[in-house]
Amino acid sequence: MKNPFKYGSRVSGGAFFDRERIMRDMLGVIDGGNNIVLYGPRRFGKSSLVWEVVSRLRERGWVCAEVNMMDVASLEDFIAQYARALYREASPVVGTLRHVASLFRRVTPAISIAEDGKPELKFEISSSKAGIAALRDVLELPSKICPAGRTLIVLDEFQEVESLGLGRCSLTAAVPVIAAMGVQPCPVPTAILSAQTGFEDYYCETCAHIPAAFANKWERMGERFDGIFTGFCTEPGQVDAMIDFVDRFQTEETQVLVDPILGDDGVTYKFYSDALRDKLLALVGRATVITPNLTELCILTGADFQTLDLNDWDALQDEIAELCADLCARSASDSGRDLTVLVTGIAHAGGSGADLKLDSPVSQVSGSTGAATSVFFEEGVDTISTGIFGGGSMTVCDAPLLPGSFSGTGDLFASVIIAAFVRGMNPVDAVKLAQQFLSAAIR
Repeated sequence: MKNPFKYGSRVSGGAFFDRERIMRDMLGVIDGGNNIVLYGPRRFGKSSLVWEVVSRLRERGWVCAEVNMMDVASLEDFIAQYARALYREASPVVGTLRHVASLFRRVTPAISIAEDGKPELKFEISSSKAGIAALRDVLELPSKICPAGRTLIVLDEFQEVESLGLGRCSLTAAVPVIAAMGVQPCPVPTAILSAQTGFEDYYCETCAHIPAAFANKWERMGERFDGIFTGFCTEPGQVDAMIDFVDRFQTEETQVLVDPILGDDGVTYKFYSDALRDKLLALVGRATVITPNLTELCILTGADFQTLDLNDWDALQDEIAELCADLCARSASDSGRDLTVLVTGIAHAGGSGADLKLDSPVSQVSGSTGAATSVFFEEGVDTISTGIFGGGSMTVCDAPLLPGSFSGTGDLFASVIIAAFVRGMNPVDAVKLAQQFLSAAIR
């Protein structure tokens, strides 16, 4: 008997059936002018579902274009592919090449001959420095081509946006992890970067106005949040915006995680300022859990990183506990709340990195906590630990130290932690969960 089911590629027609309810929901959301994020396990028919929706929209006269992010190698490549895909679908609407050129300021359309001898329209960025501005140009194209709003852009394999060689961190790391743990993430950008800060050159545009704008809308809608996760900030104004957001939405039950990104390996990041540190301390005073690395713990407490005894693991644990106790005492004085401090990325020798068994069961969650990859010991280093300080005492969770430097591990760590805390997990099990997840992800 011939297998009636197709597997491994998009299906349509008689091979596609059911899912009528979710298609009605998607069409309703799209008709309302809203975006959709569709996520789920691989090979569950997401692409087939999307293209069934697309076929129905096209029957109604919509312009629908696709960019497969698996085929995109860079920001410039994305811009060119996005423009080409939209033109290919909208060419009857757009008309002549001259009209196409008038729609762009920084992206130049040109005719070339493809390998099969047929003419092909390509798009090139007019200046190597125009990447972000050119991106804005092409993202505005749908409203220019179809002012009535009947345009749909499908970004297939969207998770690959973090693999463009531009750094895998911040929201691109946090959103899928938090969602996979059964907690709905609601992103609020405070800055937009062309690449993460480990690159020699990058564009950064702060968005300190966005948190208040989002908060105004969400307050009117009566929204509430089980957790708030704050991360990368480059200037005090962004932290002010976060403080205002937390003050407007925090309740006694709200978990607030602050990742005080200030430095690593004993050195502050180039955007550091004392004013930024002071604002972050005010934000820490509102937190229920913070995730500094050892350098950031020293910055927040005023300790000298260079005086830490990094080669004596027992002595270092005592020093870390004293710094954490000082920070928790300040927080309790400011807000009256108990603070849990998770000191991440402590690399050392002689730990028990293989012991990652959870003390309590975890259902429907797969993940783990390993921390960043700071290396303090030259010989014999085999363990990376997280110090968990709360209630006046410290517990240490070990994980095996894996070779290499991995951008975004701190963001993944914090994402697992906030989702685990929202789900009611205790700090030790939350950290062990994150260590397991990062160890598996890095391998």
